[in-house]
Amino acid sequence: MSRISDGATRWAFIATVVIAALLGTACGYREEIEGRNGNRRGNRLFREMQFIDAAAEYEQALVKVPSPIIHYNLGLAYSKMYRPGYEKPILLGEESEPTCASIPNTKPVKAQVCIKRPDAQDQSDRRRFNDCDAKEVCPSSFECKSTTMCTATSAELADLAATHLLAWIRAQPSDEVLAAEKKQVLDEMKAKQADHEARMAAIPPENADGRAGELQRIKSAMDELNRRVDELTLKDDMRKLMTQAWMDTSQFSKALAFWESELAARPNSPSIMGNLAGINLKANDWRKSIEWYHKVADAEPDPAQKVAALQSIGNVAWSKLNSKTLTIDDSVELADFGLGALEEATRSQPKLGKLYALQASILNFRSLTHGASFAAAIDRSNAQDLLKLARVLIDEAKKQQGQTPTPAPPAPAPTEPKPPAPPSPSMSGGTAQKTGG
Repeated sequence: MSRISDGATRWAFIATVVIAALLGTACGYREEIEGRNGNRRGNRLFREMQFIDAAAEYEQALVKVPSPIIHYNLGLAYSKMYRPGYEKPILLGEESEPTCASIPNTKPVKAQVCIKRPDAQDQSDRRRFNDCDAKEVCPSSFECKSTTMCTATSAELADLAATHLLAWIRAQPSDEVLAAEKKQVLDEMKAKQADHEARMAAIPPENADGRAGELQRIKSAMDELNRRVDELTLKDDMRKLMTQAWMDTSQFSKALAFWESELAARPNSPSIMGNLAGINLKANDWRKSIEWYHKVADAEPDPAQKVAALQSIGNVAWSKLNSKTLTIDDSVELADFGLGALEEATRSQPKLGKLYALQASILNFRSLTHGASFAAAIDRSNAQDLLKLARVLIDEAKKQQGQTPTPAPPAPAPTEPKPPAPPSPSMSGGTAQKTGG
């Protein structure tokens, strides 16, 4: 009797465990379905440019499905919500809305703003919370309401964008794997192009349908290969977008920390050093920027790219000197940095006329710091000589390319030196178009 009772107890226990496991599996499956549906709702709202509501949907979906693609989508949504240079809190919604509970770390703020009427047919602009009072009235589909709003700063939203994009980046294959796959795709593109040219050569010119069919075939193939290239470069695009979000909101220390960690993983990478140079320049640390551009020049195996890095130092010098915000001592120091880098560049490429033109501009700037002195006269005289040399070299280059030399412009006055193209930050960022799947 005892043995029967023990056996029944064991079977009851096993049945309980099995039922619990089945219920847990069903619950997990239901959570996954809800998460995926939330991600789809977020994608629809993103396409409708309802970025605040899209972010709220993605946040809820991420709780149910911790997926890299939802991190990606969240990063894109938050990147659309911050406003570069905007110092005031950004109003996201009324504090009572579910959206405010979904977006993390919002802060309540009392405000009197236009609130979209719930019965308004068009709700596309319902997140436009303009201030209102007796003089500043709301449109007819809004009401002026004194309420508590949930808010976040541009810096906080940009950091949320960067945090989620970084989570997606860390889930991607290594850069080496992506580079190898990209090379394969590019090689395939070259092979298909060569095959296409051979096919076209074999089709008689009078066979218009055959030639049109071949063009359609190669277009379809190339479109698919280009799509694959876009996918393989997406990781790098998101690094740029993440960095731009930090830079747009003056969170330079976070951008620098990220790229310094990237450099630790890939030492002596000229591209990463160039990014650090550009970020430091945006952070107004021109000395550190120049230091990094020198490191780029030292690490760059390609002579042309080495010259480009040295020219970047000249561009930095011209840009800062042109801003007229430096002290006399800093101006002289910076001019010397720029001239030294450009002289090194001309030793590598002595026929590149724009290097001499840039030196002339910097010398003209430096002459202004000397006042009416013998040193200023020497700088102006050297600048004139360099400008003449630059014109000769530029005309020679045009003749070699079959172009007609243009008349030489008059030499700029010392007080108005002719500017070269301004330097471009290494990290330019960009607008991401994809919203994940």
